[in-house]
Amino acid sequence: MSTPNMGMTLPVDHGSSGTWDTILDQVFTVIDQHDHTTGKGVQIPTAALNVNAHLAMGSFAVKDALAFDLGPTTPASVSSFSSALFANSSDSNNLYYRNSSGVNVQITSGSTLNVSIVGGIGGDYSSVSALLSFDDATDSYWLQQQGSPRPWARVRVGDVDIYETAASITNRVRVQSPSGLAASYAMTLPAALGSQTEPLSVSSAGVMSLGKHGTYTLQLHGSIFQPTAGTPAYGAFVGTSGISASGAALNAVAPIPLRDSERITAVRFFVADSATGPTKVQGSIGNVVGSTGVPTNTNSTSVSAGTGANQTLQITGLTITATAGTAYLLQIATTTGTNFSACYMVEIDYDKP
Repeated sequence: MSTPNMGMTLPVDHGSSGTWDTILDQVFTVIDQHDHTTGKGVQIPTAALNVNAHLAMGSFAVKDALAFDLGPTTPASVSSFSSALFANSSDSNNLYYRNSSGVNVQITSGSTLNVSIVGGIGGDYSSVSALLSFDDATDSYWLQQQGSPRPWARVRVGDVDIYETAASITNRVRVQSPSGLAASYAMTLPAALGSQTEPLSVSSAGVMSLGKHGTYTLQLHGSIFQPTAGTPAYGAFVGTSGISASGAALNAVAPIPLRDSERITAVRFFVADSATGPTKVQGSIGNVVGSTGVPTNTNSTSVSAGTGANQTLQITGLTITATAGTAYLLQIATTTGTNFSACYMVEIDYDKP
């Protein structure tokens, strides 16, 4: 008969006369060749192994392993290895890979991957659940911060190159910061597009808006005034210092050269009057409608003190908006007395709401 695991032929009790030598030769030959592979002995169970040195795999792979349960160890204990994985007992048992250059590369950080690697995405985005993703529906990359729902995140970069969203485009528009920027500032885009082509302005706070915003000052020399009747009227005359009258009433007008939709907010008349009489000077604003040609005073006036001193007559709080078909006028006149009076200059503050 034969043995079940190695197939050795056994002698028969009280038999096999004259064949013992042959049987023994076959048995010992099988024993000599056994290596615990199939038909050459029982396979060795794990309990029979006592691995007491590094186990060489002969450059073969470990296949069909259920898992690898790494025992934590210090980096020093694996210093002689190249291309080795180990759990670092000196760093909360984080997983490391020791590369062929002897550098221990950290793979995990606590309960997450360690992504703070050279050339990668670092920072604390993973710990706060921020997100960088691609949206196929809009063909765009999304940068979002933590939260639910996620708010959009800021982006800090150097120059920004903008290309047309098409293939094989090489020309670009570059948006860049000026060199030697003295201080940081923010720019806020307009809240909406205009109904027509309009100029773009920027406030001191960096807010962009369409239209001619802000307050401007128009300066007019007094020589722009013309007498309302005759050349000159009532002894008034126009000179290099403005319009003035001596011993006669002063009554003259001047056009206000503003464009449609510009709004007058204040006017200042720079005048001189006389204490004799006394003579007081009045500055006012009026308009002439093109269809009638009849001048109308807006009741926006300011009167001098009649003290004989140079003065500034101010009209503030105005909201007179220039419109097509209407001419707006300045008027300078004496209200009492006929002694020397003059208007040297006028300033008009205006804006475009």
